[in-house]
Amino acid sequence: MDTGRENIRAAAAARNRGQARLRTVTAAIGAASVLAGGGIAVGLATAASAQPAASSATSHGTGQQSSAGSSSGSGGLQSAAAPSSSSGSGQVTSGGS
Repeated sequence: MDTGRENIRAAAAARNRGQARLRTVTAAIGAASVLAGGGIAVGLATAASAQPAASSATSHGTGQQSSAGSSSGSGGLQSAAAPSSSSGSGQVTSGGS
């Protein structure tokens, strides 16, 4: 009869060790995901603040320069820098938080 109780105690101890392992792995994965999320947020914030300012020669309405009479290569279209604007708080948010 002692053998039966020992088996139950051993099974309970094994279950407790398994649960402890699972809690440890879950906590490690949670911490890693928080760190990864923070790294992504810092990277996005750094990339957003490192964008160069738009040139004052670029027409923001059409993306073309206003030099009359000159055409270049492809149907008279000229390449110009893409317009950019900064009309906001500069903060990046996601989701409903």
